[in-house]
Amino acid sequence: MKKGLFSSNISIYKLIIKKYISNEITLVFKNITTPKYIKKYQNDIEKLGFNIAKVYFSFEINNTLFLVQKLIKGDTVEEILKSNKYDISFKKEIIKKILNKIILLKENEIIIDWNLKNFILYKDKIFYVDFTPVLYRKNIMLINSQRLKPYTNMLLNTEIQFCSFLGYVCNYLIDLPKKTLKDVFEELILIAKDNDIIIKKTNKNSHLMERKISLIFEYLNTSMPRKELKRELSKYSMKHLIYDSRGDNNV
Repeated sequence: MKKGLFSSNISIYKLIIKKYISNEITLVFKNITTPKYIKKYQNDIEKLGFNIAKVYFSFEINNTLFLVQKLIKGDTVEEILKSNKYDISFKKEIIKKILNKIILLKENEIIIDWNLKNFILYKDKIFYVDFTPVLYRKNIMLINSQRLKPYTNMLLNTEIQFCSFLGYVCNYLIDLPKKTLKDVFEELILIAKDNDIIIKKTNKNSHLMERKISLIFEYLNTSMPRKELKRELSKYSMKHLIYDSRGDNNV
């Protein structure tokens, strides 16, 4: 189980202890990211048919949240997509399984973080392992932070979530031949379209993740070199947008 964007962790036998570092995102969700709400959140996710890495208990020390969780020792989906030991057919099946979870939660009250580090393959099952912050639609809609608007807009909009998901896929499969990557994208987009998830045409006011996918489409359908795509993609970071004071907080 790898370290996530907002946490550090250590493994002890069959457990993992996660330490959640304070930042603007964790602070705005602090009132509902408590042991009671974490337990409810993981139970609600499990009821939807997800395999989960159970959180046994959580506690706070000096305003820092710690979770004691079951350790899942398989590969993250990120690691699978980056690895040469899996063929593209296997990778596509894993990607489609994650996409089907996005479809399942479309407009649901429960929202999860689609970062592919949060999914682990173990004994042919995919486990979801991240329960902080606790994400319910009704609570996210109450957040009025302009700095966090790109993040909250993404959580509340299935189409933008899908764009973010495609962005992760591209990050890890970018070294594939262009035609192979294009075939993967077209297959995923068709599945999404069949479930009324449509990528809109972008403009300067479009969300960062939508603009990122527009750039990838340009690469897939033109003679743009892979090297140029990699250079341009480095500019499309949600983390930098939120925490870099020079970022456009009105996205």
